[in-house]
Amino acid sequence: MFTGIIESLGELHSCKTIPEGLQITIKSSFDALVLGESIAVNGTCLTVSAIDGMHFSAEASNETLRLTTLESVQVGTQLHLERALRASDRLGGHIVTGHIDGKAHLISATPVGQNAQLEFEIPNELAPFVAKKGSIALDGVSLTVNEVRQNRFEVMLVPYTLEHTCFKKLAQGGVVNVEVDILARYAARFIEATKLSNAQTPLTKAYHLHRARRVVCMVSLQMRRAFIAIAFSLFRGQMVGHPRLHRAFGRQPLVSRHTLALPHRPNLSDSHPRMRPHLLDQLLCHLRFAFAFRRVRQACAWQIAPRHSYVSRHRHRRH
Repeated sequence: MFTGIIESLGELHSCKTIPEGLQITIKSSFDALVLGESIAVNGTCLTVSAIDGMHFSAEASNETLRLTTLESVQVGTQLHLERALRASDRLGGHIVTGHIDGKAHLISATPVGQNAQLEFEIPNELAPFVAKKGSIALDGVSLTVNEVRQNRFEVMLVPYTLEHTCFKKLAQGGVVNVEVDILARYAARFIEATKLSNAQTPLTKAYHLHRARRVVCMVSLQMRRAFIAIAFSLFRGQMVGHPRLHRAFGRQPLVSRHTLALPHRPNLSDSHPRMRPHLLDQLLCHLRFAFAFRRVRQACAWQIAPRHSYVSRHRHRRH
């Protein structure tokens, strides 16, 4: 882990292509280097693999070369160097991991008094992680974002930063390594994971459609049984003629001396005339509900799986 405060300017001494990537040798003013320690080279975290006096060597993988500018650096070019942060050191910049996210291109450099205002352009996929007054690491230097416009942002460099970094030599169109704020990355990942956990997967959607179809089938079956029982009682002549009932069917009221006997009211006779309208009203409600439910089922049929798939699945289960 680093803090984005450059400790020294090194110089690229040599480059050597290896099967795993690139081996670079850098001249630096660091003393007491240890094999295996981490050093940020232009913001890229590299591991010291060899030490020879004032020179140390490190290896960059092909993935590192793809995301950074190390492959295009010429011998003799100055590089930003920073050793790993100790637990007792001051965090002068912001938390920098040395894991480069991409490259940024310099669009313009405008002098503002003794300061310099630089405008950079970054890939669109990195733009959401850059926020106004937030932190960003450019070539390993911790800077504050002043303005953000789509995939472009501006930073202000003070004279001390210009004097002790390589930005004073950066020309228009120059490329630098970019590492966005790690806190912004974790916040974006948390939001993404929350959305994924709340969203329905295709499997859960299929499960809910299957449950809805089963409910519709069961209710439809019960309504069919009730309708058949009521119709059977009606056409056997066991229902006393009622004006409301026969108006619903477009017929004249029929006078019958048969008793009114529904399945749930078996022993009801003509001695209870006040009960007949109540039961006939229930019959009308059942019929209306059955017709309304049929229309609702037809309207929702596009959301329900075909019937043959449900039957074939249960046949397969029985076999």
